[in-house]
Amino acid sequence: MTRWLLTLALVMSPAIASADEAVENAEPSSGGGPQSPALIVTGVLMSASGIGGLIAGGVLISGSDGACSDLQALAEAASNPNSDTADLLPPTEGEISACQAEVNRTVAGGIALVTGGAFVLAGLPLLIVGATPSDDVAVSFEVKPMGATFSLEF
Repeated sequence: MTRWLLTLALVMSPAIASADEAVENAEPSSGGGPQSPALIVTGVLMSASGIGGLIAGGVLISGSDGACSDLQALAEAASNPNSDTADLLPPTEGEISACQAEVNRTVAGGIALVTGGAFVLAGLPLLIVGATPSDDVAVSFEVKPMGATFSLEF
């Protein structure tokens, strides 16, 4: 393993040296910097929180322990006219509360997934527009009493 890494380093060293020379001899670019560092930061924060929401939603939805499946089987057996309902016991408070907690967790996971996706979809354009050079793109955002307008000219 060590021999291979050393060989790779020796093979790559001429390419690294030529890349270093190209960087040293490079002319400064005449283009402008990013259009808005504030948009970049806002886009990164929104996208990161959106990804966190997607992860949290996935964890909440996948954490189902099947607490409602016993109640569903009980309801199906009770609704079947051919089954003997004398042996069926009503669900306990613990079973009902466990099922309610599972439903609440699943709904919260769905809300987290939708919200996380919305944050990612809102954050990525902000990040892209903020990172484009200022001389190429004109962005305007106006908030009015009856709504808001976002325009992008390039």
